[in-house]
Formats: sequence, structure tokens, C-alpha cells
Amino acid sequence: MKIKETYISHTGLVNVGNFALFIDVQKDGVNVDNDELVKQSTFFPRIVLLGEPFEQREDVTKFCKKIIKQNEKIKIEIHTKGLIKPLSIPSIDNINFNVHLQLKISGLDYKQRIKSNVINWYNQVGANFLFIINIEDELDEANLIIQENNISKRDVYLVVEDSEQLEQVRIWAKLNGYNFAPNFRKFLWKKDGRN
Repeated sequence: MKIKETYISHTGLVNVGNFALFIDVQKDGVNVDNDELVKQSTFFPRIVLLGEPFEQREDVTKFCKKIIKQNEKIKIEIHTKGLIKPLSIPSIDNINFNVHLQLKISGLDYKQRIKSNVINWYNQVGANFLFIINIEDELDEANLIIQENNISKRDVYLVVEDSEQLEQVRIWAKLNGYNFAPNFRKFLWKKDGRN
């Protein structure tokens, strides 16, 4: 699997404060042997896969299967943009998907950032859907995507990364019946001792 970096920290979004090994999975990263990565990861209670892990679906699937076989109690969080469906991921109980759906502000065309058939798969397995919100137009767009894709409000998180917008986004989440997720990694522990 190609990895950009690994580091130890605490989760900062949906499951805040959990001690974890973070693995940034990137196609342009360094090739790391799957068995070696499993050895390094086995003793952590939680693994967080960042980047776009499913660009390397086969390797990520093998890694998840091996790590769960080694440690049946491990929790794996997989962060994705929701553009690629995983291959047969084992034991959904151990795996939590955080789908970061991109809004118009990303500069990408709608068809490049929203894949309804893939969103539907994540919806069926109870994934969390995260939207970074700064202004009301972004909230309106998120609401449309949520409605068009039949995403349950209980699975929606409005993410705020700007401390000045913290209270406003919390109010929007409350008014719309969504969850609220300040990105504590951005607010409190920006570098985790990394350069």
C-alpha cells in the first residue's frame, strides 16, 4: 500500500478524542509492505485511514482483513470523499466510514464530486456524511445533496473548521436536525508534534 505518512494522535471529528494510529494513504506515497504495516498497527485500539484509501481498494481491503484477524477488537475509521466503493470490506462492525462530500466551493464539477450510486452504498452501511460548512450557501447545497441522496439526518455532520463560524454552524446543525462536529484537530492539536 502506498503511504504518505503515519502518525499517532487523537481523533478530532466524529469520534473525538480516541487514541489512534493515522495512516495517510496516497497513490503518490511510499510503497509499504502490507504485512509490515499490519505488524505496526496491531496494538493500536483504533486505525484511521486518511487520503483517498479506495484508490488502492485491493491493498486497503487486504490490510483491513489482516488487521481484524490479528485484533478482533480494533476499530478502523476510513475517511473518503465517497467517489469509490470499497471491495468486500470485512466485519462492518469494526469499520466506520466517514464520507466527506465535497461542495461546489471545491471547484469540481458536480459529477466529479457526487456519485449517487456510491453514496447509496455508503448510506446502506450507515456511514457518516460530513460537510464542511462556512456560509449559508454551502448549507443549502448540503441540504440538496442530503435530500437527493436520501441520507438520514442522523448520519449527517456539519463540520466547522473556522473558530469564528463555530456558533453559527452549531445553530444551523441544530435547526436542521444534524450532528455538529467542530474539527478539533484544526482547533486544538494542529500538528501533533509533526513538522
